Amino acid sequence: MGELDGVRIGVTAERRADDLIGALVRHGAQVQHAPTITIVPLADDPELRRGTEAVLAAPVAFTAVTTGAGFRGWLAAAEGWGLQDALLETLAGSRIFARGPKAVGAVRGVGLREEYSARTETNEELFAALAEASGAGGFAAMGTAAGGGIAGAPGLAGGMSGVPTGWEDSGLPAGGGASGVPADGGVPGTPADGSVSGGSAGRRDTGLCADQGPSGEPAGGGSPEVVSTDEGNLGPSGDQPTSSAPTNQGISGTRIAVQLHGTPLPEFTGPLTAAGARVLPVQPYRWHSPPDPAPVFSLVNDALSGALDALVFTSAPAAANFLTLADQSGRGPQLRKALVEGAVVCACVGPVTAAPLEAVGIRPLQPERQRLGALVKLVVAELGQ
Repeated sequence: MGELDGVRIGVTAERRADDLIGALVRHGAQVQHAPTITIVPLADDPELRRGTEAVLAAPVAFTAVTTGAGFRGWLAAAEGWGLQDALLETLAGSRIFARGPKAVGAVRGVGLREEYSARTETNEELFAALAEASGAGGFAAMGTAAGGGIAGAPGLAGGMSGVPTGWEDSGLPAGGGASGVPADGGVPGTPADGSVSGGSAGRRDTGLCADQGPSGEPAGGGSPEVVSTDEGNLGPSGDQPTSSAPTNQGISGTRIAVQLHGTPLPEFTGPLTAAGARVLPVQPYRWHSPPDPAPVFSLVNDALSGALDALVFTSAPAAANFLTLADQSGRGPQLRKALVEGAVVCACVGPVTAAPLEAVGIRPLQPERQRLGALVKLVVAELGQ
């Protein structure tokens, strides 16, 4: 008998949903799968190509990497267009700011080197560091300056552009790599996509996944992620993280490449533009609603009828569009009321994924570590027998 025998759980992820589903099923759960988003294929995304060409048009001063899955997916698409080498060379000449160890893993995995890593793995801290560097922000960010090196050093870790330096992140989820992974976590050793009752998997949230990852999808389209270690936030010689963002002459008039993960972030990029920078958004894993919303409508009805014990979310876009589709079904207000009152347990892989739910008063469970494995353990602990 598994700890989750008889527990009925709804899963809303599209990309690499089998990572999450397989883990829950192994614990005995009954899973109903209803993807709430559909990801635009990278190679077929004209907006992604236009954004990439804009980045290549002139030198870039700063690069913001928000998710490891999104960054890897971007490079994979660029490779298909014959632009990967030029892109790596351009990014190597920039100061790279990363949103935590998952993004760091993707950056270093292609031979680049980040200057700053957000210790809290949040967009707030990442963009606060950029704002601090520009002189536009009034608050300091606490993160990691890689290697304690000289501010403004180029991002290439050594050797030829695009050649890995030998740094390995043993926490990369199964199936990761150049093609990218979802944004919010990842369970190693599980199939990339599959199907269960109530729907079929198939897609990034990274991730697409953002927070992101596994089946994790990043926001707006969003990721599993690299399993971080404490060492992952240290410099090459074990330097301790710094307590504030690096400073420089500012970013006014400079070009900043911002790798988004499935959704625009105007609340973070706007201040950079206001500071005089030219922000170049690049958005891998854009998403739209599924062509057939019937499985999601069924999930909404089951949540309201008592046929579900829990809903699990691995990306902000999947969580947000679940609420949107519930409104389209005509039962949105009832669903929000039921979830706010705790009639169905909601669990999210991290704070980015949880934000759309919290915005309407829902208080989902969240693991201390923003990883898919930690999310599964939390669900088992809360609902297991």
